[in-house]
Amino acid sequence: MNDTSQKAFSQEFPAGLPLEPIFAALPGAYVLFSPQFLILAVSDGFADISYQERDALLGKHVFEVFPDNPQLPEASGVQNLKFSLEQVLTTGKAHQMPLQHYDIPDPEQAGRFLERYWRATNTPVLDGQGQVVSIYSSYGGYHSASQGPSASCAEPSR
Repeated sequence: MNDTSQKAFSQEFPAGLPLEPIFAALPGAYVLFSPQFLILAVSDGFADISYQERDALLGKHVFEVFPDNPQLPEASGVQNLKFSLEQVLTTGKAHQMPLQHYDIPDPEQAGRFLERYWRATNTPVLDGQGQVVSIYSSYGGYHSASQGPSASCAEPSR
């Protein structure tokens, strides 16, 4: 946004408008992170594909809620996502991750993980001075192992 459009946006956008209902209603799977990787907002689509209740996600550190699968010593989901988010913080530019194997905790059975593959783009949200104030993460593809990593990404199956 240039200075003129930023000024127009701030004049038209009501101060104090709650972000969560807007973000929740977005079509697709989206997460908003703080620069410390706390989950600030999630879309209904992301809550659905992660099998998590929104309230269980908000305010939590992403790697607390989505750790690596401890049964896979070669798991690199946390490392790869952290690298991508740090790239966004460092460069102030979007970072697209390649297809990522990143299992998610099974909400129905503690200690068990569901195998998943994800495509994510992490994009900075900048303040008026160009500093990253949050990171918007969009998940354009996700699928289960039964669909295979080369399957077209769609709603996950359990």
